[in-house]
Amino acid sequence: MTVFRGIFAAVVSLVLLTTAFSVRAADVSSLNLNVNADCQNGIALFQIVNKGDRWPDSAMLNIYRAVDRTLINRRRLRMAKDQQASFRVSKGTRPGDQLAIYIEPNWYKREFRFDGLVSCR
Repeated sequence: MTVFRGIFAAVVSLVLLTTAFSVRAADVSSLNLNVNADCQNGIALFQIVNKGDRWPDSAMLNIYRAVDRTLINRRRLRMAKDQQASFRVSKGTRPGDQLAIYIEPNWYKREFRFDGLVSCR
């Protein structure tokens, strides 16, 4: 887990972020999310809100460089109903990179498509 400290600063909070991009994952009813992406002072921020039931298992939160789908980092996550998690991505990126987030649940196979995108300068 110490690998992620340099790249992610994860804070579970009730802080509302200004939404630059928002998408609701509705392709499978067992994963119901609101994903918001924003930039603050050139740093990418992702906020995930679990709008569905408590997750039965963990999921991998994957951050990609969107242009070439290069995996920047990943983190294991498990969420309760209505839980919010915020992630700041500051290292391993270059100014202008479009970053993407994809949540990959362990309890079922989900179509790969980005859940949120953001580009910070």
